[in-house]
Amino acid sequence: MITKLRKWSRGRAYRERVSVHFAGSEAVFLPSLVGLAAGIVTGLGMVAFRIVIEGSQRALLGSDDPESFETLGPVMRFIFPVVGALALGAWFQWQPPITRQVGVAHVLERLAFHDGHLPIRNAINQFIGGAISLISGHSAGREGPAIHIGATASSWMGDRAHLPNNTLRILVGCGSAAAIAASFNTPLAGVVFAMEVVLMEYTLAGFAPIILAAVSATAVSRAFFGADAAFDVPAIAAVEQGQLPLLLLAGIIIGALAAVLVRMLGVIASVSGAVPVWLRFGLAGVVTGLIAVAAPAVMGIGYDTVNSALVGSLSLGALVTICLFKLLATAVGLGLGIPGGVIGPALVLGAAAGGALGIGFVQAGISATDTGALWVLIGMGAMMSATLHAPLAALTALLELTGDHGVVFPAMLAITAAYLTCRSLFRTRSVFETLMQARGIELRSDPFAQSLSRLGVARAMDTDFAIIEAKVSRQDLANVFRAKPEWLLIRGNSEMWRLLPAAEIVGLLDTDESEAFDLLELPLRRRSVVAVGFRSTLAEAHRRMEKEGLDALYVTALRDGGEIIGILTRESMEHAYRVR
Repeated sequence: MITKLRKWSRGRAYRERVSVHFAGSEAVFLPSLVGLAAGIVTGLGMVAFRIVIEGSQRALLGSDDPESFETLGPVMRFIFPVVGALALGAWFQWQPPITRQVGVAHVLERLAFHDGHLPIRNAINQFIGGAISLISGHSAGREGPAIHIGATASSWMGDRAHLPNNTLRILVGCGSAAAIAASFNTPLAGVVFAMEVVLMEYTLAGFAPIILAAVSATAVSRAFFGADAAFDVPAIAAVEQGQLPLLLLAGIIIGALAAVLVRMLGVIASVSGAVPVWLRFGLAGVVTGLIAVAAPAVMGIGYDTVNSALVGSLSLGALVTICLFKLLATAVGLGLGIPGGVIGPALVLGAAAGGALGIGFVQAGISATDTGALWVLIGMGAMMSATLHAPLAALTALLELTGDHGVVFPAMLAITAAYLTCRSLFRTRSVFETLMQARGIELRSDPFAQSLSRLGVARAMDTDFAIIEAKVSRQDLANVFRAKPEWLLIRGNSEMWRLLPAAEIVGLLDTDESEAFDLLELPLRRRSVVAVGFRSTLAEAHRRMEKEGLDALYVTALRDGGEIIGILTRESMEHAYRVR
């Protein structure tokens, strides 16, 4: 039996032709439309997440301030996180282990090894778990859960639209940017965060969709919560030249503090990985409850604490206490697996540390008395930069939060110093890489693989081929060659088929007068080939070739099989990489 496939691009449905367009790195317009929709969906998800959390907190605390945990008595401050932890433990213990992975580290893992396919069930667990942990006062942030939920929603939209995996990667970036933008009312910081932390690259093809996602998510958030920034930032005094050494010193100190936080998180996550989830969560609840009895300001997200520090209403002793206890509560809670984000606690920790340093410098007589808010902001940016290894995202966030270009100059110095201290001096990875490493996952940066991940196999495959049985007559071969195929795909009895250049068979017909041939027995240059899905990226195809020791693949219309629609060789892959 011989099957000759027509030129694939002429015979497929419109949806599949659109998918071919998406597979190229130059595709911008259609991904931008999808990014816009992803931002709207993520914005709505973020709104729902905040409404659930803040509405529940107001009802339980009996206050219009959803973070007024300080109004609770010592006993209730202990009970809240313990009960929340027990509820989380019961819920997650009931879930299959594979669905318990949540947060930004999970998103990065799925990007690195699954090309952005994010399971819905994990996102549901993230929504429920993140809500319970924040409502019950655990030291966690809402941005990490929001990023996971937004990235999953965007990935799901692309998956349902049968878009290729290289576009799913951009959509994950769209969801991440939208989550940060909607959370802080900082669309530009969301874009930079998605590029710097999630996708780990800046590409022209990704900018437009991610920008539109951030803008649309911010618009949705503002429609529900208003256009005010996440923090009440007072006017910032100008920085004197004599304060530059102090800014450098502050950056170094906060970078060291960030290294301590990340190292503690990594160690606790590593040693507790084999402990049953209910026991880990229960221990996290008890530790957080005990800390909350002594320092209620560590409970919840803590943005009210940041606002208090910005207006200068916290003393040096209070700031130092918050800094130390927030560090401990965050490291223990998130290290033991409480499903919350680390960005919020890092900002609170940075604000407390920066505010404490500012007051300390004033009391030592080496700094002006009117720059307290500046030190708080510097601390936030420096901690974010060092913890996430995202200096540009931290700087952009400060600029958008303050609307004051004067903060850029001092912030650049402190943010860079903190980043270099954490990464180079203490040789500490970003918090997300550290958490992945604690789970035995090594995230490597490979520029070649990054480039291949931007392209789908549809842009490199050859569609001019024929499928043919191994045993074939001369007449059948002659009939096939009337269409002048470039490749012959020899049908196999298993997943492994064989591939032949059609030109070699033409020469055989001219020299061999046999009436029938066995193409598996003749002395020809056959390549073993296995299947790769049409929506795969070239990075996936390259990994498959390396794993199987192959130089070519055949492309199927479905992820796990289906109609064969193309041939992909190393040569065509390398050509697509060079001319991308």
